[in-house]
Amino acid sequence: MEAEIYTLGKGTWTSIHGGTLPPPVDLRCHDAFVDGCLHWIVNDPSISEFIYCLEIGRELFQPVPAPPHLGPDDKNRAEDMVLGVLAGRLYFFEYPLGDFDIWVMKQYGVQDSWTKEFILKNPSTDLIWYRDLYRPLSLLRNGEILMAHKSKAMVSYNPEDRSFRFLKIYGIQNFEANPYVPSFLSPRNIVNGDNTSSSNIQSR
Repeated sequence: MEAEIYTLGKGTWTSIHGGTLPPPVDLRCHDAFVDGCLHWIVNDPSISEFIYCLEIGRELFQPVPAPPHLGPDDKNRAEDMVLGVLAGRLYFFEYPLGDFDIWVMKQYGVQDSWTKEFILKNPSTDLIWYRDLYRPLSLLRNGEILMAHKSKAMVSYNPEDRSFRFLKIYGIQNFEANPYVPSFLSPRNIVNGDNTSSSNIQSR
């Protein structure tokens, strides 16, 4: 395998040679960018690491310590594990048969800093095996967690009373939601294609 990185401004692709190139990325996973590194879960039972990252500045691949409760046997369920970012910190959770826990890495790169921050009570356990059932996107100012639900709805979860509040989005049947991080790049320039469009959605 070979990895390349595209440099804005120069308009050129260069090969990445730093570190050990991990196994192929599971295309169903959602990448997480934290502390200058792009993270993903390695779906390969032949290696011990669960999480790898690409350090953009140094163009270096390297493993990241996973939550300490994970063991070798958990590799068989790697495709049910999800990484993301909440309040600027890396989070991890896996889809179980019932409730699921969100682990947050309080100090980046330190395995002992993984903390079980939230416990989510799933109201629809009969559909829990659908991979994109709930995906946390952002920690709101009121303490609730904004999540995407099966690419068809947005959900606000209250950790205090463990309740879900479904937020309707009118006129859209299926969508993909990602938190927006302000930068010098416009989303319109990033998302290209003849069948794509953008619109501003305001809360009511």
